[in-house]
Amino acid sequence: MQDNDQIRLFAPAIEAFVRTQTGDATVVFLQNDQPTVQGMTSVPTVYFTKLFDVRRHFMSKVDKISDDGTQYVHTETQSMETHWQFMATARQDPAADGAGLTASDYANMAAQGLQHDDVLGVLAAQSLSVLRITQVRSLKVQNGEGQFEDWPSFDLVVSHEAVTVTTTPIATVKDLRVESI
Repeated sequence: MQDNDQIRLFAPAIEAFVRTQTGDATVVFLQNDQPTVQGMTSVPTVYFTKLFDVRRHFMSKVDKISDDGTQYVHTETQSMETHWQFMATARQDPAADGAGLTASDYANMAAQGLQHDDVLGVLAAQSLSVLRITQVRSLKVQNGEGQFEDWPSFDLVVSHEAVTVTTTPIATVKDLRVESI
């Protein structure tokens, strides 16, 4: 399973879960470090980025003849773990006296969504399994306006298979003759 296949599965599922649970239809779910986006969003946002892949176990290699008998089909299957990081941001209005959700609330809601049966069902239907979700940790940063804000994050590890298939035409002998020299 490729990275974009994984994103197409978990991004809409988590976004819908967070919007439903928070009642906030403005929350956005974006891939971090997009080349076309400049600066921070002004609405609550959950960002995600891929960290790395880990190959697990030995690669399975299977050769068989195609159903129509014209090709050898070589299939290689590798068990993979993909590590993703999720981060959240939400502007807080000091005049609101603590009303509203914090960035940490949005990060915790996204982590909770990844454990929800509906989201797990969507992922499992496409052979993507959640292995673990780390604790939400919070980094304090100073933004471009000189204000302090939280940048909570957590990691997600999913398990899937990377499959490659190649085919080779079967060689056939048209005329087999044994002749003396």
